[in-house]
Amino acid sequence: MHRSKPLLILTTAVVLYAALFTWLGAVKLDRLRYTALDFAIFQQTIAQTAQGNLFASTIHPPSYLADHTSPLLLPVALVYRIVPHPLTLLVLLNLALALGVFPVWGLARRRLPPAWALPVALGYLAVPFLHTLSVFEFHLIAFAATPLLWAWLQFERKRWGWFWTAAALAISVREDVGLVVAMVGVVALLARRPWRWVWGPLLVGLAATGLGIWLPRLWGIGDRYQYGVYYAWLGQGVVSPLGHLARLVSWGNLGFLAAALLPYAALPLAGTAALLLTLPAYAQLFLGAPGISPLVLQLQYSALLLPGLTVAAVVGLGRVLRATATPKTTITRFLARNPGLLPLVTVVALGYSALTLGPLLGALGSALAAPKDANLRADRALLARIPAGASVVASYRYLTPLSARPRVQALNYALLGSRQFNAGPYPPPPAGAVWAL
Repeated sequence: MHRSKPLLILTTAVVLYAALFTWLGAVKLDRLRYTALDFAIFQQTIAQTAQGNLFASTIHPPSYLADHTSPLLLPVALVYRIVPHPLTLLVLLNLALALGVFPVWGLARRRLPPAWALPVALGYLAVPFLHTLSVFEFHLIAFAATPLLWAWLQFERKRWGWFWTAAALAISVREDVGLVVAMVGVVALLARRPWRWVWGPLLVGLAATGLGIWLPRLWGIGDRYQYGVYYAWLGQGVVSPLGHLARLVSWGNLGFLAAALLPYAALPLAGTAALLLTLPAYAQLFLGAPGISPLVLQLQYSALLLPGLTVAAVVGLGRVLRATATPKTTITRFLARNPGLLPLVTVVALGYSALTLGPLLGALGSALAAPKDANLRADRALLARIPAGASVVASYRYLTPLSARPRVQALNYALLGSRQFNAGPYPPPPAGAVWAL
């Protein structure tokens, strides 16, 4: 197949994906269903940054930089300044996610027989974790998935400059992305690459993460920094190895691992070294105080797992196909005698996962159905009556549609009088603020 035809197919798929999921997001916005706080925080920070008040946030005061170190907010804010609307953020989000088909295609062309490359790349758009990142909330961490895939592709191609271009873009998303970049150095060590491929990713990735974790402390949050809260239990006395073992074999962890591998038909297990890319994200979830369960995959936390799982699946699939070409075991001989079985298993696993593990069916059903909320019309009228320049204290339901204004506060924090994780007093609402309850 001529190279231009797959590119046209992939470009069309990217546009269709972005259009579908932006429409689903637009319906969700219209029906006031972004209620998990993230969209509101990001829209206010981006809107304020677009007006020159860099990283300002009154929802999580005094600055988004007290939450995460995310330079990527600056170019996103430039686009938002041109088209200041929440749909702008959804378009950027879904395009950024869908563009991952191109590095997946590039990797598949290197690792797989020609007939597999295009279907595997298109299959990436059916991975349920990708859909979750599109549907759940607007979250900047989702923007890391595609540049991490590009970075790995350039690592395989041994293109030093292009690797660092992609890696730098990924690191600019958030501080913990540096840990994934650092793992590329570990893979390079195992592959006996030249030392610059080992020490470069290791040092830059770890330094970026360390700096990104240190910078939020400049805002006076001390030990109330969110990573300090999530992992504080690790410093409380002697950590028992048996306790970690119990977590490792818990139903929650085993269910999580099974759900993470299911869309890929367990092929990442054959990806060996490439699977190491998932280790930082998995360790963050495994060691967090709340523990781990399959429900984590229905939130934004799958963003840093997605690239590693995808790369390991492609690498693993290539190894399985090569093994069936010269079968030496019972399993490979069975696959060689039944050449249609492997494609069937992968398609069924991916399709079943997309329909059951992901939000696509629910989101489509909700968008196509008539809104059942009897108060929706009254809610819209209420929002329309709030003056554009008014300061607002809003509940979760109203926070996202009101979040582009410079002074909006979250009702839950305002009532408690305390910031997230009790990191300090929450500024009292100004006199005359509108309370949207």
